[in-house]
Amino acid sequence: MKHKYHYIRRCGGALLVGIACCGLSAFSAQSAAQNQMQQVQDIQTSFIGAIETQMELGCFTSDSGRATDLNENDRLELQKEYEEKVNRYYSTDNVCRERYIDLNKTYLDDSQTDVIYTVTSGILDYRFHSVQISADELTATVDATYVVYDKRICSNESQQFEIAVPINQDTVSATMIRENNIWKLQSIDSLDTIFADDAVSVIEESNVLPSVDVTTFTQDIDAFDAICEKNYPTFQSALNAINGIDEHEINPFNMLNEVKSAQVEDAQ
Repeated sequence: MKHKYHYIRRCGGALLVGIACCGLSAFSAQSAAQNQMQQVQDIQTSFIGAIETQMELGCFTSDSGRATDLNENDRLELQKEYEEKVNRYYSTDNVCRERYIDLNKTYLDDSQTDVIYTVTSGILDYRFHSVQISADELTATVDATYVVYDKRICSNESQQFEIAVPINQDTVSATMIRENNIWKLQSIDSLDTIFADDAVSVIEESNVLPSVDVTTFTQDIDAFDAICEKNYPTFQSALNAINGIDEHEINPFNMLNEVKSAQVEDAQ
């Protein structure tokens, strides 16, 4: 680069200006690429934030699993915080926006009598297949797959407690929109859900594949089923049981991907 610079200076002012313009063009292209990368990162962050907000519906902390442990100010503050998250990650014209806000309030109110308690919830895994930004940089299309879970305790008619850990894998196409220079989820345009039970069935049927050892995984699932089949006499006993479950160990979708890859290789 140093030799080229001296050569162009000797060739005169016109060429020097020419190379300066080329340098500016290269800088502009680099700046545009960096801006594009930043926009993609912002879109991905907002998309994940929207899904996490959905998973936080009705969440609160309680020693009994009931919102009666919370005073009115606590409930109002929880509702305010949730509304702020919805407003941050969901566009003003998203059809789920008001619905999630109303549902969150309903869950907090219902949990004053019955136990509908989420211990933890969230995203176990995700991957983005593509992020396509419009020319005016005001909208974007996101194709992604993510695995979500919800560790919950519920009271039943016999005044005992049941536990469950639903896990789903969703593959979606979504539209993001930029409002006040902030990317937000406008809509989920397509959704394909695989439930954990269906994934486990495929894995168990694949046990004939010599290239995949599913023994440890199926043992973990059997132990998990035994825990979830019980009724627990107290909220604390149910909480102790569900805290002993590792959601990563019972997530079937990594194993399912391994099985599917083995099936493709065996078919070749």
